[in-house]
Amino acid sequence: MMVAIVSILMLAAQLPAAGSSLSLDQAVAAAVSTHPQIRQSAADIDAAASRIKQETGSRLPKVQVSEAITRGNNPTYVFGSLLEQSRFGPENFAISSLNDPNALTNFRSAITTSVSIFDGRRTSARIDQAREAKDRADRTLQLTEQSVRFEVIRSYYGLLVARSAEEVADQAVQTAESNVQRVQDRLQVGLVVDSDLLAARVELSSLRRQQIQAQGDLVNALAALNTWMGLPVDASPQMSGTLTEKTYDIENQEVLIQRAIEHRPDYAISSSSVRTAEDRIREARADYLPNARAFASFGVSGRNLTSGSSDYIVGANVTFDVFNAERKSRLSEARSGQTRAEAQQAERGNQIRLDVVRAVQQFRTAQQQLDVARSSVDQAQEALRIIQDRYDLGLTTITDLLRAQTELVRAKMGALSSRHAYVVGYAAVLLATGDLSDVRSFS
Repeated sequence: MMVAIVSILMLAAQLPAAGSSLSLDQAVAAAVSTHPQIRQSAADIDAAASRIKQETGSRLPKVQVSEAITRGNNPTYVFGSLLEQSRFGPENFAISSLNDPNALTNFRSAITTSVSIFDGRRTSARIDQAREAKDRADRTLQLTEQSVRFEVIRSYYGLLVARSAEEVADQAVQTAESNVQRVQDRLQVGLVVDSDLLAARVELSSLRRQQIQAQGDLVNALAALNTWMGLPVDASPQMSGTLTEKTYDIENQEVLIQRAIEHRPDYAISSSSVRTAEDRIREARADYLPNARAFASFGVSGRNLTSGSSDYIVGANVTFDVFNAERKSRLSEARSGQTRAEAQQAERGNQIRLDVVRAVQQFRTAQQQLDVARSSVDQAQEALRIIQDRYDLGLTTITDLLRAQTELVRAKMGALSSRHAYVVGYAAVLLATGDLSDVRSFS
């Protein structure tokens, strides 16, 4: 319940006030502060930090306080308890007292402590493993934040594209409706034939279907962005972003690959896994080394809680396994884990290189397609202007005019799609190189 309340408060702080517009920065901040994957990664970081404290604390002495009460007539128990209580006397040497003593109650209060002097560096290896786990948790959070940031960028600009596409579809429908009305007027005065009116109506029906599709795409895009921000799917935030023309530059592919190896959180995670495997080998080797511990105990024994005799004991012990059939296999297993971790790191490096190549090609393709789409819109507009003039002069047919209008709508839709692909392609390059730490490039 408390986590949910904190998440709601954080989301409220990130979202714009009523009447203001939602910027990309605000959308990303809302998603980063509330997304379940990020909350899970944050919890993993806390757990890893607690693990470090746990392993570090194992180096400190352990102190225990105990209070026990026992009663019995077992000869050995009675004999020892009398000695502990300092109440053993000559009469207790009687054969009857030794063989058949009276029942005795013993209260025992004790403080005991023990500390490891040397454990073959097991604790050191475990602390290092815990620190590597904390580093992996931190890197996982970075990776998750970048992934969420990328999805918000794609959804945010996807919503802008969907709204622009709906506007294009609405304008196209209005134009088509005007065409139908104009053809009807001309048909009444005998300037066109029935087939021209049918063609105009068919074109209007086609554009209305495209308008319905654009409306559905807008609903889906809005639901996707709201989901990433943790809002109800039917919320309607006012957008401040626009699909303005932007130009992005990227470095050459080899430089980007090197940056990815240096910056990608998942590659750092694989490197941490290799170091953890090395720490496990150190821990396994500790089985071949001795263990030494020191201990001490202070206690009070008496027939009640208010009186008694005190005693203490201190000492140390050293143990060494002369024969342990498990340790060789345990060390072999740890070395196999190291080999596996190194292979996984190499595989991750190969995957990162492939990710960068794909992202670069995707971006360059989108860049070229955007250039073509811009030219297509200009050409379609000019073609429509020429055909419109010819149609007004009666030099061409309604079919040519409708075809030109359709091509202009298609070119505009293609330009919107290419612009979205261009922005998302650049974000994909940043994600592939591990540099999508903010959205300043898109604001």
